[in-house]
Amino acid sequence: MVDYIENCAPFVEGVTVYDRIVGNAAALLLITINCRTVFSALGSENAIKTLAAAGIKYRFNETIDCIMNDPGTDMCPMEKLSLGKAPDEFFRALKARIVASSK
Repeated sequence: MVDYIENCAPFVEGVTVYDRIVGNAAALLLITINCRTVFSALGSENAIKTLAAAGIKYRFNETIDCIMNDPGTDMCPMEKLSLGKAPDEFFRALKARIVASSK
């Protein structure tokens, strides 16, 4: 997604996305890629708020409070990282995390 945002998003408008899980982190990235509509099997309440505020249409088969980590013991790290951030702020934080984890 980072490569797409950096190389394609500035030139493409009105993207429709199909994804398996959409949390707030994904919602912020969808704003960044000029998404118009997103369809997903599962979405979080945080994602709904973010998408609605951005005017992005969404269709989730199931809605949950928040996206959880793999063991289901805590909120997904990306969901946590995204909370309270604007799309560009989250994208910078995501890129910084990727760089830090590759060292």
